Amino acid sequence: MRLYTAVLFVLTLLCACNNTTKEAQEGDEYLTKGKEVIQHTLNKLSGELKQAMRQGGVRQAVPYCNANALPITQQIAQKYGAQVRRTSIRNRNAKNAPTAHEKLIIQQYAQQLTAGKKLKPMVSQLPNGNTMFNAPILLRASCLNCHGTVGQHITETDYQVIQSLYPNDKAIGYKVAELRGIWSVTFEKK
Repeated sequence: MRLYTAVLFVLTLLCACNNTTKEAQEGDEYLTKGKEVIQHTLNKLSGELKQAMRQGGVRQAVPYCNANALPITQQIAQKYGAQVRRTSIRNRNAKNAPTAHEKLIIQQYAQQLTAGKKLKPMVSQLPNGNTMFNAPILLRASCLNCHGTVGQHITETDYQVIQSLYPNDKAIGYKVAELRGIWSVTFEKK
């Protein structure tokens, strides 16, 4: 009987270790795939946004972003079979408001940043079995033209353009290296 119990214990332990290894491998896969998705999305969005800024400054870039950011994101999401979002508690577009889970992730990143920790992408399981990849969005100096302080980084005229397209805008007043929000990539359960 003792031998049977010992063998059962060892088998249970091995199975648990195997599941942990499998979960770690899946987490690594989602981490790699999530980084690839956001890099592709960031390259596409920022490349086209920079071009609009060069052609006409904020007055051209903001309308371009308003009309094209979500369709570009959705197009890339379809390519990868995932949902791709940029979200923030201080969002510009109400369609990008965070879910309850995303709010928790944003709060975690904010606490880590305040504590002086390096922010890293993370993977989590959602209650519905889907897997979510998140990565922080830290404000760059080039983002101040649209997300900085009105009167300091954003001209009054440019802010009027922003408000005409986003009357409930909350995405201003940021500083360089401040947490702007997160990338959120959701992969459906396999």
